Amino acid sequence: MIKSIYIFTTWRITMKKPIIGISSNILGLEKGLFAGYKRSYVDVSYINAVINAGGVPHILPLNEHEDIIEEFVKSVDGIILTGGNDVFPLLYGEEPKEKLGEIFPERDKFDSLLIRYAITYEKPIFGICRGMQIINVECGGSLYQDLSYDENVKIKHFQKARAHTPTHSISVATNCFLSDIYPEGIGFIK
Repeated sequence: MIKSIYIFTTWRITMKKPIIGISSNILGLEKGLFAGYKRSYVDVSYINAVINAGGVPHILPLNEHEDIIEEFVKSVDGIILTGGNDVFPLLYGEEPKEKLGEIFPERDKFDSLLIRYAITYEKPIFGICRGMQIINVECGGSLYQDLSYDENVKIKHFQKARAHTPTHSISVATNCFLSDIYPEGIGFIK
């Protein structure tokens, strides 16, 4: 009897669903009964993606308290850095250019701290859109402030199609984890 309890206990420990922290954004309400209130939020598609992948989503509210941000990272098994505003160019050594979109320096600082602590505590990080950009910048990379500044880019990057409609193709290198998803070496994304 003790043996089966031990096996059950081991199974329960190893089958724990991963807790995935999702970086949030701030929504400021300008009209109505709650004008002036600010709400921390994530798009429900991030939450559903984590659940559908077998994880437990945990929203990480944007704040400026480094000790709290460190605790966020320590309490999760991995982090998703979500999309959002443009990354502030001064973070990668450039002056803002004319076509730069809206920036949110407080979000840059929050996400940068999430990345630093995730690296310190060896937690996996998954960046989506802006999330990939801030990871790149935090690791010493640079960005095009707007893809139209790159004369080799011939596609319209920001499409006005519905949110989940793929709008342009990508090439996927062989021998990488994405080649399992796109075995033909090409995929379509938004």
